[in-house]
Amino acid sequence: MRENLQPNIEPYRDSEAEKDIRFIKKDECPVCLHLIDCASPTKDIKDEHRPGPGDFSLCVYCAAFLRFDEKMILYSPSEDEVIEADMLDQLTGMRKKVLEFKKEFPELFK
Repeated sequence: MRENLQPNIEPYRDSEAEKDIRFIKKDECPVCLHLIDCASPTKDIKDEHRPGPGDFSLCVYCAAFLRFDEKMILYSPSEDEVIEADMLDQLTGMRKKVLEFKKEFPELFK
């Protein structure tokens, strides 16, 4: 499976809890500066898609909209980028879920 991955994305880790997470090269959220080293599929947990250049993401700590550049470095996309990529509704929905999760489990974000 490793040969099918992009070189800067790690394969699944071993634990059962980590099997559906995509581990990426460690980076910081450009908004809140928290360490980010993994990404989850945005649609179906069985989705085999791994993040790639141009893909959008969301910081689980501050709920900022993020995007991977051509070197897989996270940056804060402009509002125009989000709208042009037709991602506003999806990212806004994801942000709502992240904020609800943070409210339910605040101890995980200290």
